[in-house]
Amino acid sequence: MRIRNGLIYRKLIHLSSTVYPLILYHLPEKYGEILSAVLIFISLSVERLRVKRVYYRNLFNKFFGRFLKTDEYVGGLTGATTLLVSSFICYIFFERNIALYSLLLLTISDGLSTIIGVTFGKRKIFGQKTLEGSLVFLISGLVISLFMPLPLLLKISGALIGMVVELFSDYLGDDNFSIPLITGLILTILRKII
Repeated sequence: MRIRNGLIYRKLIHLSSTVYPLILYHLPEKYGEILSAVLIFISLSVERLRVKRVYYRNLFNKFFGRFLKTDEYVGGLTGATTLLVSSFICYIFFERNIALYSLLLLTISDGLSTIIGVTFGKRKIFGQKTLEGSLVFLISGLVISLFMPLPLLLKISGALIGMVVELFSDYLGDDNFSIPLITGLILTILRKII
């Protein structure tokens, strides 16, 4: 039960992190890059202190431990840091609308799919992933796409690609990287084709 509650708390924080990609989207590009670089520097500095100094690791874990995955708890990069880095990469390499859509799929659809999948999911379809969680990812991704100024094909493709990446995220690495980067890359390729 502790792991389940920790996962749900973590995903609620995940949902609240939606603010960050929205801020980057609305900032002029130069200021967004500066803000990202500063936040990544601060986050990596905290990560380094946490790994190198037992006192800081214990202090950090005291306040944030219930939100951390096991590998993060013992010194791996936290989801906050990987989100900052993946956001920076998305806004550097992808068109702004594709970057925002890919990141919203991560912060909103991934968060909702986990919460619903863990809480109400009954039908396992791949590992611990449930049909209910995957459907919530797809539906929320399609709802998000209604607000994105992208062609219909990219909107539908983004929700489908994000759902598939999330479904296989245990094998694709950290979903804070895999969901936005794979989705953004495929949408960028599709954008050039259509």
